[in-house]
Amino acid sequence: MTDKNLTQATKDHYDRIGKELGTSYEYERWFKGIIQKSHYEHTSKSIARAIHDHIGTVERSLEIGCGVGTWTDLFLQCSKKLSIVDISEKLLDVVRDKYDDQNEIDYICCDFIEKDLPIHDCFDAIFSIRALEYMSDKKMMAMRCHDYLKENGKVVIITKNPSWRDKIIDSRRRRDNNPHKECDNDIQTGWIHWKDLRNIFLECNFKDVRIYPVAMGSYHLPYNNFIGVAACNLMHNITYRTEMRARYNSLTESYLLVGEK
Repeated sequence: MTDKNLTQATKDHYDRIGKELGTSYEYERWFKGIIQKSHYEHTSKSIARAIHDHIGTVERSLEIGCGVGTWTDLFLQCSKKLSIVDISEKLLDVVRDKYDDQNEIDYICCDFIEKDLPIHDCFDAIFSIRALEYMSDKKMMAMRCHDYLKENGKVVIITKNPSWRDKIIDSRRRRDNNPHKECDNDIQTGWIHWKDLRNIFLECNFKDVRIYPVAMGSYHLPYNNFIGVAACNLMHNITYRTEMRARYNSLTESYLLVGEK
């Protein structure tokens, strides 16, 4: 899938979700099952920790790929002014309805890595939660974040981990069922290893780039039950303030990158 086709496919997919599901998408994605709920709690806790430890209260921040606003409340709490970017106008409409056009929110509909926004050196913090995997050009994303941040501004990104056991298992099953077809040909093609992403941000002149595990768990045995989820919750509580290690890879569904301009 070309970059242009990927962008259009992502936009079409989330326009449809925004139109058909609206705010109910949040329930379908994060609260329908015990593992989803667990991953929501892990992600929320990791974001709150990153804000507390690295961001604090800032004048202005940017959220990239806001979706239906699942994490927007957290960024509003630490920002006097928030700009949000999403590729889907339908999803932005859901967020507008949720916040009733609060004047501390600016809404921007665009492809973040394609459109050069006239807001350079503007933000104290940039957040992107589980949107990077839809972006084909990770280096351009990092460069734009660097351009849009003020000096000493911080970036916080959460994205999916390609070494997660479910990714490996599901890719193997799809390959076995379709040996002549490429796996993972959907819109989430951009899962990137945490070491590679850290190197990209270092190459783009970010400093103090750190990686932390976020959601722990699996939809496969032996972790897809109450006992398995409880064990993964305990692992998250132990590891989410600890920098990423190779030994966490298998059970880490997503990870957090924080860096400074």
